[in-house]
Amino acid sequence: MKSAVMMSVLLVGCGGATGSSLAARDSGGLDETSSIDTAVPIDTAVPIDTAVPIDTAVPVETAVPVDTAVPGDVPPVAPAIPMGKAALIPWLNARKYADFAPESGIHASTGPHGAGVRSYVNSALAASFAAGNAVHPVGAAAVKELYDGANTLVGWAVEVKVAADSAGGKGWYWFESYTLDGSGKVYADGTGASVCTGCHAGGKDYVLTPWPLK
Repeated sequence: MKSAVMMSVLLVGCGGATGSSLAARDSGGLDETSSIDTAVPIDTAVPIDTAVPIDTAVPVETAVPVDTAVPGDVPPVAPAIPMGKAALIPWLNARKYADFAPESGIHASTGPHGAGVRSYVNSALAASFAAGNAVHPVGAAAVKELYDGANTLVGWAVEVKVAADSAGGKGWYWFESYTLDGSGKVYADGTGASVCTGCHAGGKDYVLTPWPLK
């Protein structure tokens, strides 16, 4: 009888101790440690779509556009005109001056330029004329086509301002030839050519072409 009672006590004690230990262990595991599911979940981190999106960066169209970089009141930049017979003759034959402002047609020459002429002025010279300038800017240029009595193109006369100070015509480049390939006599090919400056000194800063163009 005594043995049965002691066995009962032992079983109750073991069962109670085991239950308490498990309860304590489980309770401690749940309450005192940080389980994976209580950590900051991945989906609560800064999501990719909340970062600065590419389309909020400075867009290309907000950069200073080319056409606003130069104020509108700045005189137009003249296209480069080659100087020296070797470079100029091919340029003239290709009629690279065709987009210059032209006279309306061939007319009789009022100077020593053959039977007929037709002048073209570039944008820099046209703008200077329109502004009523007494002195033209560097880059101002005129091309005069030279024709024979049958209105056949036989050559060109060219002037390009190359220095701010006209300096008696030395601030201009001059060219004149009566052959299309430059094989004949070239009357002028350089700055300050006296064969040209003598007459052109009577023009507005060495330009005799009438304005407005006729």
